[in-house]
Amino acid sequence: MRPQLRSDAFFAPVAHGVIWLSSAGEVTLKGTSIAAVTQRLAPHLNGRRTVEELTATLSDQHRSLVVELIDVLLAKGLVRDAAAEQPSALYVTGDAVYERFAGGRALVAAPGPMVAACVRALSRGGVRKVTARIDARDQDTEGTPDGRVQSDVLDDAVDNDGLESVDFVLHLFDCERIGHARRLAALCARRDIPLVQALVSAAEVLIGPHPALDWETVWRRLAPEDRHAFRTARMPPMSGACLPVLANHLAFLLYRQVTGTSGAADSRLHVFDTGTLERTSHRVLPLPPPTGSVRRSRERFEASVRRLRAGRRLTEEELSTRVMAAIDERFGPIRRLDEADLPQLPLRQTRAVVADPFSADRVEVTAYGPNFRSARHRAALKSVGTYGVLASGPHLPQAGSRRARWGLRLGPDEPRLVDVDGAPGAIGDQEVGVGVGVGLDWGQMVTAAVLARYQADLFTGSDGMSSLIDRPCPSIDEKAVASDPAVRRYHRLLGALGHDVCLYDLTGAAGVPTVGCALDGAVLHVESALSWTAAARGVIEYVLAAAQSGVLPGAVLAEPAACGGTWKPPRDITPADVIAAIRGTGREPVLILLDDDPAMAQVLPYAGRVVLLDE
Repeated sequence: MRPQLRSDAFFAPVAHGVIWLSSAGEVTLKGTSIAAVTQRLAPHLNGRRTVEELTATLSDQHRSLVVELIDVLLAKGLVRDAAAEQPSALYVTGDAVYERFAGGRALVAAPGPMVAACVRALSRGGVRKVTARIDARDQDTEGTPDGRVQSDVLDDAVDNDGLESVDFVLHLFDCERIGHARRLAALCARRDIPLVQALVSAAEVLIGPHPALDWETVWRRLAPEDRHAFRTARMPPMSGACLPVLANHLAFLLYRQVTGTSGAADSRLHVFDTGTLERTSHRVLPLPPPTGSVRRSRERFEASVRRLRAGRRLTEEELSTRVMAAIDERFGPIRRLDEADLPQLPLRQTRAVVADPFSADRVEVTAYGPNFRSARHRAALKSVGTYGVLASGPHLPQAGSRRARWGLRLGPDEPRLVDVDGAPGAIGDQEVGVGVGVGLDWGQMVTAAVLARYQADLFTGSDGMSSLIDRPCPSIDEKAVASDPAVRRYHRLLGALGHDVCLYDLTGAAGVPTVGCALDGAVLHVESALSWTAAARGVIEYVLAAAQSGVLPGAVLAEPAACGGTWKPPRDITPADVIAAIRGTGREPVLILLDDDPAMAQVLPYAGRVVLLDE
């Protein structure tokens, strides 16, 4: 027989002897010397030596006392015969690999009620030496429990000395100990100690087996309502199957870390549901400190601009792959990107749900296109731009302070410091899409941003812009409408829905091709582009998508009186012409990079917003 204390057995010396605590209940052993004998014997009851080996050097009197004590502990269910039990075959992948786990020195650090379950799971996996450290807030003032495991108190002062005799660590903590968990993770990473950590609550447990996973990031990526659940009910159910199943999950993940058998899924965050006992995996992107917009140096900003200008153009396939890393229903900057319940004829539509990193708000953006691929591509671009604006603020470092950051004056292409709270169309705008441009390269981003800014200010907030539209405005003749297949098809579809459709050329003196789509006597939308066909395609597609959804937008202006004579299409232009048109109104367009979240900037770096400043 090789006596081994059960993993959930702990004792504490008292005045009249020893009290043992285990899952089976409380056992009191009385005697004047029983406490001293138990304290000396307990660390050796690890299942490695037989009773004969344990008592070989003792006198007959002491040998008899130790054997009797072991028999009592066996009868009370506090000791088992390790020789009669073998570790689970689930863990065995080869003698040398398995021995790294079984022969290692494990540390279990957890709130008191959870220690026993974790130690038991490691023991059943074959680990022969475990140290248990109990959260200091759960420590009994009567004394430190001691058993087959060495027991200690886990406090905030984690240092290298505490990990000197540890080969791998299993750590459970609640939301008040996130800072402590981060420090322990950093120490383990520096010492190359395998680590599995779990943030616990009554409803679910977040498990992070990967050393690169930062708990501050996990906490901030978590939805505010979920964070509230972690604060209000911190401990998982102590009865039933929850704790044993959770402990087995944790032990097995730790085994994979120690033996180097981890797979790609192990680098994700696991969520264990304490009710269903199901485990799901989630992507978690890094997150910058919650300081809002940070003023970086001019040199850093100029370096970013040079890098983006020289950067290669991404393909649509690359964008799709990259955006997938940002989509996660629980922790992603983009919570969802799918077709949901949107009507899919005649246009395909996709909806994205974007998380606000600073609040509980979520912003829905919808995109459409002639096919699923184009709708999803446009939704991905819109969601990246929307998140970029949300990640830029609106929180300030200090109440009453203002934020400044470097932007690029378009035209002269010179850096300029921008007060992002005071600039029209800046971060504080309620409409997060205003002036935002996202593309597959620098040129696409700048073009989209300046057009979005020009278009947004045609009828809102800028008399200088609206004055550029001629009154009356020429209508685009049927022959021109029919010359573009997409415009012709959308025009006919709107007519088939019973609408009277007319396209107006609102280009005016500015020379930026701008088309308005009038439905039943009112212009519902205006689109600006580098060519009149692109503007016409964009505006009529927008109105068709609205009609398809059954919610038409309000009129941006009454239907203008048409000019007489033959309509002449405006010439195609370049982004420089749009910039010149904006500057012609006395405003200076400045491009701000939406790169406050470095992880999302890695997903798609070409995202920016144009704000307008007085020259």
